[in-house]
Amino acid sequence: VKTVVDGEDQPETRKAMADTIRAIDAITNSGEARDSIAQTAFSLCNERRFEEALTMYRQVHAMDLKNKGEDHPDTLITMVNVGNALSRLKRYDESLSMLERAMPRIASVFGAEDPLTLSTMRGIGVSLSGLERHGEALDIYEQLLEVHSRVSGPEHFDTVEAIHDVATTMGNLYLYDEALRTASRGLLLAKKHGFEDLSAGFVTLLSELELRTQYASETSNEKKRVLKKIGQRRQQARAKAEAEVKAARLATPQKQLTEDELE
Repeated sequence: VKTVVDGEDQPETRKAMADTIRAIDAITNSGEARDSIAQTAFSLCNERRFEEALTMYRQVHAMDLKNKGEDHPDTLITMVNVGNALSRLKRYDESLSMLERAMPRIASVFGAEDPLTLSTMRGIGVSLSGLERHGEALDIYEQLLEVHSRVSGPEHFDTVEAIHDVATTMGNLYLYDEALRTASRGLLLAKKHGFEDLSAGFVTLLSELELRTQYASETSNEKKRVLKKIGQRRQQARAKAEAEVKAARLATPQKQLTEDELE
């Protein structure tokens, strides 16, 4: 007759616990659970609750790595989601690292001109801009503009959005004339096709660029005025010094030469 109550050290109890853990793990890692977590993370991003979304996207990424492998399309998509969430939190170093690791695999699996590949490139550009690496960001945005223009057409939404990114980055590099021309072209296209949010973005960008151009011009003129004043003061100081030397010479009695010295 069994007289000892089952405890954690009993074989039956250990087996039951292991079965329970496996069942919970199977439920947690099921496709249905994975998709539910991913959808919740997406909703949290729309609510701008990026910290919570990041936690969930990382959970989904870990599940995809375990169940599907690092080169599976779902795994690559979750890498991009993690990178973009980090960017939203202004954690640009981490975002850039994640997206740059994902980029070659995404281009290989989906193709160089696939929307996910281009979206990942844009995410890299955003992270570079956040790190104030504007020259590198401009290279990315100009590549995107070329691809979107060729693949989707010169007036497609993605193309016009790329124009906005290029113009913004030109402004960050103090290329105000080029930025103004680019932004003006983008605004015309956005208005033509009813891209309201982009139109508003271009209007704001143009206003900022005009103010920055004016400030740069005023600053340049002020520098010129200051340099001119400095030059005038230097000339006045030099003239004053020369006058004082001349006056000192005139005030000094001249030595009378003796007859011997004259001879």
